[in-house]
Amino acid sequence: MKRRITLFIIALFITTLGFAQQTDIPHHLLAKYGEDYFPTDEEFEHFHSGNNSKGDLNNKQTLDDKIQYDWDASTSQWTNNMQYDYTYDADGNQTSETFLIWDFSTSQWGNHWKFEYTHDSNGNLTTESFLIGNESSANWTNDWKKEFTYDADENLTFTFGYDWDENTGQWTNDWKSEHTYDAIGNKLSDFRYNWDDFTNQWTNSWKSEYTYDTGGNHTSTFRYNWDDSNSQWIVYWKKEYIYDSNGNHTSTFRYNWDESTNQWTNYWKFEYTYDTDGNHTSSIYSTWDDSTGQWIYFGNYEYTYDANGNLVY
Repeated sequence: MKRRITLFIIALFITTLGFAQQTDIPHHLLAKYGEDYFPTDEEFEHFHSGNNSKGDLNNKQTLDDKIQYDWDASTSQWTNNMQYDYTYDADGNQTSETFLIWDFSTSQWGNHWKFEYTHDSNGNLTTESFLIGNESSANWTNDWKKEFTYDADENLTFTFGYDWDENTGQWTNDWKSEHTYDAIGNKLSDFRYNWDDFTNQWTNSWKSEYTYDTGGNHTSTFRYNWDDSNSQWIVYWKKEYIYDSNGNHTSTFRYNWDESTNQWTNYWKFEYTYDTDGNHTSSIYSTWDDSTGQWIYFGNYEYTYDANGNLVY
């Protein structure tokens, strides 16, 4: 029996050009649709563009390659499995991420998928494209792409999603999102629209609205879906965020709207703890049990730090 052990070889080089964001995406639909693909997980909520300027990129690292090997117990050798390649522009912005799989029949790396990125002069991401590879050749096929626009303060204002039409060899509208902000850059709303091929128009899909306290902490998210039959927004769920006196995020509560009772119902909650230095030490996850009317403990994630405040687990 072949016993599988994985080993990653990572090539790093120190550069004054910058550190590009690494992305290990298990399914490209998440990258394509973002929050709409997995809308209930706060991990995928974004409230400000937060793009680094080129001045923030100095003296960082870039990742060139990441190769995974499997251990073959029958031959007592490491065998190639998969590889990630990364490229960057002169300003240190990541321009591509390529995923390759080892072909044992040809003893060569075969193309699997690839992301390509472009950026504006401020380093903001302007396009993201996803291509499907042909493992037996060097050819790539377009799959989807996103285009991003920004306001004068570099806040993301629009995202346009396109699909590739192989029959016409052209990009076709798929969806778009619109984002609004207050005067200090806090995101106030997200609107999502889908393209209707029959009417050649954008149609409402969902929207999110955000609130903040006087300290700028994000305090709530309200999610609405569009009801075509009544041509109105229907509230779907909300999240509330609680903070301590030091501004640490201590809990998130998720509620669903019950249309039969016109009331909010508990769904899940996260509770967070911190040490005296403000380091996040635990996340406790609970779900609501309607039958007992109680919170049910689901999981606990704990984190420890070294003397320099670096996360060690």
